[in-house]
Amino acid sequence: MKKVLILAYDFPPYVSVGGLRPYSWFKYFKKYGLYPVVVTRQWQLKYRDARDYVAPGYSNKVEYEEHEEGLIIRSPYKPNLANRLLLKCGDNKFVFLRRAITAFYEFFQWFLQILLYQFLKMLFFLELLIWMK
Repeated sequence: MKKVLILAYDFPPYVSVGGLRPYSWFKYFKKYGLYPVVVTRQWQLKYRDARDYVAPGYSNKVEYEEHEEGLIIRSPYKPNLANRLLLKCGDNKFVFLRRAITAFYEFFQWFLQILLYQFLKMLFFLELLIWMK
């Protein structure tokens, strides 16, 4: 039986449209000779509203759930600073600060990849020059 890796942020017990397709894959792949392995986050479902999407997981350890259909790996989740502010203070407070923090994370997530690429390219070029001498 071939193994299939499914990476799904949304997956039951969190109910969302985005979790329906990976769940149906998990449920029915075995019929077609595939063994699904799902990697998802831990869902606490503490608030029962949109805040659950950014709420922390319930454990700091990776959990493995073996089912008849396949394997589910639930990884711990820790919200970033903007999401912690949202959970602590609500939707209407610190809106600009939360957006600024999110913009900072998004920008540097992209920017640091470029810097790392340029650094490795420069390092490799210098080692190539040293090797050629």
